Amino acid sequence: MDIEELELDEVATISSYAFQYSKVKRIIPADGLETINSYAFEQSNIEFFEFVPTITTISNNAFANCKQLVSVHLPEGISSLGNQCFYNNIALQEISFGKVIKTIPSECCSGCTMLQTITFPESITTFNNNCFYNCYSTENVVLPIGTTSVGSSAFYKVNFGKNLLPNITTNSNCF
Repeated sequence: MDIEELELDEVATISSYAFQYSKVKRIIPADGLETINSYAFEQSNIEFFEFVPTITTISNNAFANCKQLVSVHLPEGISSLGNQCFYNNIALQEISFGKVIKTIPSECCSGCTMLQTITFPESITTFNNNCFYNCYSTENVVLPIGTTSVGSSAFYKVNFGKNLLPNITTNSNCF
């Protein structure tokens, strides 16, 4: 029996590997969820996840290789993202980051080839290596004015359109 939708009540942490390879399509946690651990949803069939305002941490590879997840709107209070947290989500079309996050981790959305819209808050100062590597469907990405560091191949094949970049320190081949 396949479960289409799952509501999570009174869950503060989603454990590592909890839904890895799962066929659940929609997950709606209650307020109170704070942490999503490593590989929690890796290679699952998830199409929708409600990122509730109480989430503060998404660990490494938590949503990696989710081939059906289309949209991610991270809550305002999220302060920690792990490496490859949305890696290779080939259906992902849009992602927005909360206002507290300061660093986009390595390979955060690397390989998200359908990603068109990325919304950054002004709080972000650092983009680590390969964070949006090969996201070639993007349209007019604008880096926050306070950006101070961009890692190697961070935005390889990303479309910046006609927008100017702020004064930043860049590493080799970052664009």
